[in-house]
This record gives sequence, C-alpha cells and structure tokens, in this order.
Amino acid sequence: MYQTDNLDIIYKILKNKINILDKYKERGTLIVRPSNSPFENIYISFKPIPLSLEKLTVFFGEIPIGKMGTDTSKIYKELKSLECEIDYKGFLGRKVLFISRKELVNLKDKLKGLKIRKDLTSFLNSDKDLLKEIKKLKIHRLEIKLNVGADIDSSFTEDIKDDIEKISQLYEISSFYNPPEDIYWNVIIEAYLVRGILYPKKVTTTYKILENIGYKLINFTPLFLNRIS
Repeated sequence: MYQTDNLDIIYKILKNKINILDKYKERGTLIVRPSNSPFENIYISFKPIPLSLEKLTVFFGEIPIGKMGTDTSKIYKELKSLECEIDYKGFLGRKVLFISRKELVNLKDKLKGLKIRKDLTSFLNSDKDLLKEIKKLKIHRLEIKLNVGADIDSSFTEDIKDDIEKISQLYEISSFYNPPEDIYWNVIIEAYLVRGILYPKKVTTTYKILENIGYKLINFTPLFLNRIS
C-alpha cells in the first residue's frame, strides 16, 4: 500500500511539471516516458533503509547514446572510465563533490585496459549551483554509469545484498569485454523524501536535478567522443 499510494502521489506531482508520453506500474515501480527530456525512460520506486521503517525514493533515468557500429567496444570502455558518483567531504559544512565510482576503482585491477578518467567529474563539479541543490536536498546516493538495466535494487534486503553486489560486479566485468550493441547512460538518485508540506517541492527538485544531469550528459558525451576519436 505504501508504494502504490506514494507512487500515485509522485505521479500527480510530476505530471504537472513534465510532459509524459506514457506511464505504467510494474512490480512496485512507476515507469514514465517523458517528452522533451534527455531520458527515454524514468523508473521511480522505493528502497528500504536498513534497520528502519522508512524508505528511500529512487529515481532511475535511461539516456540512449545510440548504436556505435564497429567502435562499440572502444567507445564503451572510454565511457566506462567516466562513471562517477557523489561523495560528501568533511563534518562541518559538508561539501559535496562528484568522484569516480568507488566500485569502478575497485574493479580497476580486474579490468585490463580500464582507465579512470576525471573528465566528467570535472565537468559536473564546475556547476556550483548543481552541487548546491544536491547538498540542500541531502541526496543519499547519486550515480552515473552505463547500462545497468531497470532493476534498480528496490527490493534489496541485507540477506541478499552481498549476492546482488557480486552479480552486479560480474555483469560489469562481462559488459566491459562484451559491451551491448546499444549503450545507455543510467542516472540513479536515491533520496529520503519525507512526506509533509514540502514533499511536492522535494519531489520536483529531485526530478530537476535528475533532468539537469541528463542534459549535461547529452551535451558532454559527443564532445568527449570527438576529443578521443
């Protein structure tokens, strides 16, 4: 009931803010196809917070990069090297920054030919207004990575978390050497959005952050690919 009611509320909030071509629900997930957006699909669901009755709201957006032809393998590896996430630094007046994905850094020794590049993190960190919005909303998790599919671990429990992480790591290794024909950027945001008078504003702000990053990826990707070609 929690998921159904809250997904309906989120949809009502967003439908007045974005043009939605289509929407439906599947396994506790609201799936929308927006128009005039960098995203082909956006998936919205909820993820349990360990040792709590509360849930994180998860926004997951897919941006198609397109068919890469014979250069798919090379381009996938180059884009893979850009994957990033946010990190909070310091205790007083905590600072938020984009950094290379920690999981990607951990995989570096297992992926021959993987380079960790800072091009995308530098590009995103140059937008101080974006960083300010992320910090203000206290976003729990924000990741940018390639093709992870729409299964956004909304049903994770601590029992299977380790198994899921191992499967995810194997998928990343496999896709690095055998990339999919169609490449997508995936943007994942997890935020603790408390119901109350400010709830609509927080949902809208979360979506705006997601869309802002989406447009930045749309602008950044061809420039980066031209630079390395």
